[in-house]
Amino acid sequence: MNYSLETYQALSVPQQTVLALLAISGKTINKSQLLHVLRVAHLKIDHKAIDDKRLTALLAEMSKKYHLEVISSYSSVKYKPHKKWRNYIVHACLMNQSFDQLCGVLTESNLLAESGYYYDVDYEECSARLRIALLQGQSWDSVHTWLKRTQARHTHQSVDRSYEIALGPIYYSEWLARIHPSLIEEVLTALLNCARFQLRSGRMAFLSDYCLTYIATKALQPISPELRFQLADVFVLSGRLTEALALCQDSDYDLLIQAAVHLLQNDVQKAVSLFIPGLKALRQIKAYRNALIPGFCSYLYVMALLRSSDAKLRKQAHTYLQLALKDTEAPDYFLWTQLDTLVKVQAGDANVDKTDSDQFLLTQLFQGLLYTWTELDQCTPALLKDLLTYGEEAGCLFLVQQSAALLVHMGHKEHAKRVSEIQQQTGMHSCLDWFKCQEAWENQLSALMHLYLPVAPLITSTTKTGQK
Repeated sequence: MNYSLETYQALSVPQQTVLALLAISGKTINKSQLLHVLRVAHLKIDHKAIDDKRLTALLAEMSKKYHLEVISSYSSVKYKPHKKWRNYIVHACLMNQSFDQLCGVLTESNLLAESGYYYDVDYEECSARLRIALLQGQSWDSVHTWLKRTQARHTHQSVDRSYEIALGPIYYSEWLARIHPSLIEEVLTALLNCARFQLRSGRMAFLSDYCLTYIATKALQPISPELRFQLADVFVLSGRLTEALALCQDSDYDLLIQAAVHLLQNDVQKAVSLFIPGLKALRQIKAYRNALIPGFCSYLYVMALLRSSDAKLRKQAHTYLQLALKDTEAPDYFLWTQLDTLVKVQAGDANVDKTDSDQFLLTQLFQGLLYTWTELDQCTPALLKDLLTYGEEAGCLFLVQQSAALLVHMGHKEHAKRVSEIQQQTGMHSCLDWFKCQEAWENQLSALMHLYLPVAPLITSTTKTGQK
């Protein structure tokens, strides 16, 4: 089944109405509930009012063609549209200006009421209600009410992910234009922070362009520093380093972006000297001592500290990693485990496990880099070529350069030119030589040498007297 906007628009009006009501409400409902809603909507089939017999035939036809997902249980049969189709349906309703009318039908039929027979709130419905509040341009209070309820039903989910799931996986500029002005910068910041998880979809480039246009239209008005930083973070990942520096100039997040740029340009000492005060300033702004750097810069911070020869800084990196690993449901959890594995392999405490099944492209890239740093394994060339293709399509030059460098390291010399082009264009260097893990006996020898280093004798007052 091809779940696209065109496929939906080719359906009959009754089929479109059923799918639209289900997609907007976010509920999985049975036939009797759906019949009640359709009667409130005054739906007609063949110029006749909807009834149980006509609805049964309609649902059977739609289920046969996989327009609906049918969920059967011991007590009832319920229906919902396919997840891949949901946002296309919502977008079609926005374009034909029926969205608000259908929301009114759902409210009038008591399907969206906060009490009563039909109200059985769950995570998916809360997320749908958050989407309705955003797309109807409701105020900060209304949106945050549903944001809190969404998070209450998914305790480990961040605010950014709640917004991203409510609007994702596909959204359009027309959607963002409907969001209340007091909320738009908060939502854009959240979506930018999640864009790196969706490099296959082209969302990162879309959001970057939209935010640049938004900032240009607000030239004489202040833009939140969080939005500027998150856009600059995306630019760092995209290799647009000059633009990233310009966006955060003289802002509270300036040090973090400068540090990220210096690290990618292979100036480790300068990067570390900027990352440490940058994180301190961030935690003061957030008023939270364990706050993590949002976005791609967070990974760069850890790698900068791990590249330092200072044991105290490496311990700080380990502490930061443990904080990041607490959220086991985060989309980049397995990327953090790769960096944690690097620390353990450097100490001779662990082996590298494969996580090629992870969908996050940066996790797959860091797996390949980890193999190279530890010299324990290698990625397959086919995987790296896929990463290279996805990186080019998404405009993610970091992913392109590192994937190409890994391919060159494996003997595919034809990609060396692309690595060199990106270095000349952006100043970014390959990460292949960032780390070199020692053998277990080398770690033990180093520990023994530090243990038995000669220590200068303390000169006590007794010794001085004796010398006299």
